[in-house]
This record gives sequence, structure tokens and C-alpha cells, in this order.
Amino acid sequence: PAPKRREAIIGDLEKALDTTVYEGRVKGKNRLGFFRRGVDEVRIKRANDIETTAHEVAHLIDKRIPEIRNTWRSDKALREELRSVSYDQKSVPEGFAEGVRLFLTQPDVLVARAPKVHAWLESFAREHEYGPALRKAQEQMTGWFRQDALNRARSKIGSDKPLAEYFD
Repeated sequence: PAPKRREAIIGDLEKALDTTVYEGRVKGKNRLGFFRRGVDEVRIKRANDIETTAHEVAHLIDKRIPEIRNTWRSDKALREELRSVSYDQKSVPEGFAEGVRLFLTQPDVLVARAPKVHAWLESFAREHEYGPALRKAQEQMTGWFRQDALNRARSKIGSDKPLAEYFD
């Protein structure tokens, strides 16, 4: 089968959420990306980094949907699980972004580490208008990681279209 390409996955997510994911202009040694709240834009350091994109898109969703914050603010157990998956144990918003990253790229890891967060995100994906976009991204991202090493390597080389098509 043809390799699954990361740029196609990110492109589908961009369209579904009506946002833009840019590559580059990310400063800082340990910073892989960021979300610009004022313009609803995501920036990632490395081209087609689907894990960082998933994390930063979660910040976009969190900003657009106030019910998300209201839910974890009112549920202490959920808040604690979000903190447990965060790289910053004090930051619940970072825990939410990491939870979404795991939900989209490694759902089995999220189930093992934070089952309540997984159940909450499953419910969100079933009920919210962004649900189909998240489901599709989850299917594509986990599919990218599941493909064999040769197809993962092929997916990173060149374009998905023949060069002649760019001149038509």
C-alpha cells in the first residue's frame, strides 16, 4: 500500500478545524511548537511533526471551546489525571494538550495512564462538532505510526505527486 503521509494528515486537520499550521520560527532549545491565541495559528519547529501538531491543536480547541475548561475545573479527579499526563505537573491546560496528543497518536497509552481523560475525550469526540475531525486525525495518526518502517521512510521522502503534476 501507498505510504501514509504526515503532511496529508496535518492538512486534513487544518481544513477540518479552519486553522493554519506553519513550520519554523520556533525559538527555544526545548520548544517544539506553540499556539498563537490571537490569530488561531499553530507553529511547529520540525516539518510535519504530527505529535507536536496534535498538542498545539489541542490548545486551539481549548481556546475555542470554554466548556472544556469548565469541565476540568469542576472535576477534581479529571484535573488530577490531566496533570499526571502533563510534562508540567502544575499545568492542567498542558495536561489537556498532552492528553489530546496521546488520544490522537497513542490512545492505548492514554487509556493506561489516564482512563478518565480517555473516556472524557471519547465522549467529546462523539458529541462535539469537532468529533469527526478528531476521529479522522486519530485514525490517520495511529495509522502513520502503525505502518512499517519502510513506508514511514517513504512517506518522508519527496512529494506525494509526480513533479510533472506541479507544472500542469
